[in-house]
Amino acid sequence: MKAVIKLRQITSIVLFVLFPLLFAIGIYAFLRVDPPPLLKILMIEFENISIFHTSWNNWEIARTPDWINFNLPDGLWAFSLTSFLMISTRTDSLGTRQIYLLIGFLVMVGLESLQGSVLLGTFDPFDLLAIVLGFATSVYLFSNRSGA
Repeated sequence: MKAVIKLRQITSIVLFVLFPLLFAIGIYAFLRVDPPPLLKILMIEFENISIFHTSWNNWEIARTPDWINFNLPDGLWAFSLTSFLMISTRTDSLGTRQIYLLIGFLVMVGLESLQGSVLLGTFDPFDLLAIVLGFATSVYLFSNRSGA
């Protein structure tokens, strides 16, 4: 029984944490002409092996809607972080879980809100919407899953 629970946790982490995060990174890597500041730093650091130097990058950006290129990655990382919090606090009391979720939500919204003023980046209200939707979707899914 314990092995089944462990397998279920691993499956939840892969499906709801790692997969959305890797998908968001893929969007940054393959669909964005101008990657975020942190990834630019990594590009300089690993210039010879960067996947950003693809010849079809400009062609792909023209074929995808802006919300996929710019807002979906924020929603996916919010979903991923929230899912991680929901999985890791599943055995905690409701109050403890709510505190972790509140802190996570404030960090996500705070990071987006401070972009362009204190942090590198560009504030976008649609990114905030994507973050809220990613957060709410994860909370909804895990609140309705037994044993997740």
